[in-house]
Amino acid sequence: MNGIMVSDHVLACLDHFGDRHQNAHSEEILALFLARDGQVIAEDYSTGPSGWSVDLPVRLIAARALLLAADDVVIAHNHPSGDPTPSRQDILATNRLERALFPFAIRVIDHVIISGQGWFSFRRAGLL
Repeated sequence: MNGIMVSDHVLACLDHFGDRHQNAHSEEILALFLARDGQVIAEDYSTGPSGWSVDLPVRLIAARALLLAADDVVIAHNHPSGDPTPSRQDILATNRLERALFPFAIRVIDHVIISGQGWFSFRRAGLL
């Protein structure tokens, strides 16, 4: 992840989320809040009202990160369509989250999209 170390616990959370949601019929978001050493402080799940599509709750994630005094955030969500390619909305929301957290020195480590056809990492694609 471009020199950023991610703890085994974060990878395990992402694996578990992927196992549960790669072929799911509704979209869900996982937000992991991390301490500087990479340990997970908390994890939150969000589901959209329709269950099919969910907007990244930027304000809620930012507020929770501040409340927890998190140093880093990792976001994951699934695409029920099967295509892990980020939508324009996914890219814009990730950029908004990164900008919202920047003044507080909270990093968005990655945003991972999981689907039945594989996964997409914003960090690996150079979008973070």
